[in-house]
Amino acid sequence: GVYSMVLPTASIPLYFFRAVSVVLLPLGTEVREQQGEAKLVDGIRKLHGYLFVLLFPLAGMLFIYAKHALTLLFGPAYAAGELPLQIIIAGVVFFGMAHVNISVLTAIGHSRYAGQSMLYGALVNTILNLFLIPTLGMTGAAIATMISYLSMYLISNKYFTCATSFTPAYARTCYVTMCGIVFTLAGYGIQSLLTLPLFVEAAVVLVCSGALYMSLIMIFKLITWSALKQLIASIRREQTL
Repeated sequence: GVYSMVLPTASIPLYFFRAVSVVLLPLGTEVREQQGEAKLVDGIRKLHGYLFVLLFPLAGMLFIYAKHALTLLFGPAYAAGELPLQIIIAGVVFFGMAHVNISVLTAIGHSRYAGQSMLYGALVNTILNLFLIPTLGMTGAAIATMISYLSMYLISNKYFTCATSFTPAYARTCYVTMCGIVFTLAGYGIQSLLTLPLFVEAAVVLVCSGALYMSLIMIFKLITWSALKQLIASIRREQTL
């Protein structure tokens, strides 16, 4: 059905997180053994912040063009999944961060915490589905999935805090989320004013909304170019060791 195509479409931003997680599995173990827990925690804290900043525009563009994405990938019959797709996208970045947490927990020997994070997320999804699907259909399923994604993020953060000295920067996360909401709203507004071919329109929306988004990120000092370059250099250096 339509919903079976919504989930894989919403997972498009997660491919980036999966790539990062593949690197983190061996890297997390190596950094902790050679440089200590403090170095690992500092790296994960920075990674959390930067991934949120970098991935929100991708999720925002998919949110704005949800109907077009489903139509292009699967045909006009699947455009009815626009709202469920948008609902799931609202939580997909948080699920990606949970994926990173779970990979690091596994890498440093806390696979029990990693498994419990996934288990509790699945339980939240199952329980909510029982209540929401009978009344809301696939929209209810999407709401359940989105809430389970957010639950996994919070639970995995809690376990990561128990396993290390990591302290989640929830205030920073809220600021980035607000900037992401502004990006999406601005994108909707710009889209409504344009009558261009789809891909040209999307490029204009991305550039204009992206400029506003990055301006807000810089104003709130949520990321700096020098710090981002330092993180990339650190990851490359660890991979060559």
